[in-house]
Amino acid sequence: MINIKSFWYAITGLAHALYIERNLKIHFVALATVCILAGITHCNSIEWSILILCFAVVIGLETMNTAVEKSCDMTTTYYSTEIKVIKDVAAGAVFFASVCSAIIGAIILLPKILELI
Repeated sequence: MINIKSFWYAITGLAHALYIERNLKIHFVALATVCILAGITHCNSIEWSILILCFAVVIGLETMNTAVEKSCDMTTTYYSTEIKVIKDVAAGAVFFASVCSAIIGAIILLPKILELI
């Protein structure tokens, strides 16, 4: 049976992360920009699917990075090189996914944009 409360908790968590995390806001602005460009350039369903998959990976990793950072912050109030590594690795995953997604977006959208010019 579907638990509606679980959906509510997930939506609330995403909204909270969007409210408090500057980088997540930046990712959502990029998402909106790409959606507008994809609409203007008439991307097909496969191109849209690839772009949506990129959105899901980047936003998913960014929210997980937020959870990792908050969890680490709760475990200690002093500087820890181990926690620094954990946070840096989580941030690195977001960075890698973001760069790959930007490249994929450019591969899909740049030729279409250049055709419009």
